[in-house]
Amino acid sequence: MKINIKKLEDTSVTSEDLFLLIKDVFSDREKEGIHVSYNDYTIEDIQSHIKDAIVIVAIDEDSSKLVGTGSVRLYKEKGRIKECGYGELLAVSSSVQGLGIGSQIIKAEKIAAEELGLRCIKSDTSVKAKSSVMFHKKNGYIIDGFQSSGLTNTYSYTYRLPIKPSFKDNRVFCYIRFILSYIIIRLSKDAEGNYYPLGKILRMLRVIS
Repeated sequence: MKINIKKLEDTSVTSEDLFLLIKDVFSDREKEGIHVSYNDYTIEDIQSHIKDAIVIVAIDEDSSKLVGTGSVRLYKEKGRIKECGYGELLAVSSSVQGLGIGSQIIKAEKIAAEELGLRCIKSDTSVKAKSSVMFHKKNGYIIDGFQSSGLTNTYSYTYRLPIKPSFKDNRVFCYIRFILSYIIIRLSKDAEGNYYPLGKILRMLRVIS
């Protein structure tokens, strides 16, 4: 089996193809008791999600079937791309998992992000999704925060993947940020994003969102 890793614009992959793959892959998380917001997406949501993003796809050369994807959402400020993008929609079909395709997608994302001048890629994953946590660490992501967004039913780790490393990407600084955010979030919110009394105060003071 030969898998081609390409940018979305260099293929005939459609939004519907991405939608079906993402739904299939993340439905497995639901079976594990982890709610993933991507499962609530419509095709229109996917289209909106990838409009301002680097999108990488993995295609089985023999069947021409989409078997993997990942994206890096780009943010702009005053017409310029901000220094950090956000890694999202990483999905690899169960039929080809274990072949290193996810790592190839991350590598392609990093190359494309570097070409655009990005300094880092941020991302997040549920603390309960242990395989995903290990995958991010394996591919160079550093845990630098802790959150409860309300989009899932679990707490999540936040990460950064350095492209042009600066002091912000130092592992010690990342660890300190993680510890501080862990303490603040655990005192402020439950796993489903509901605010405790202290959290409501910190939200009013704009310490947390």
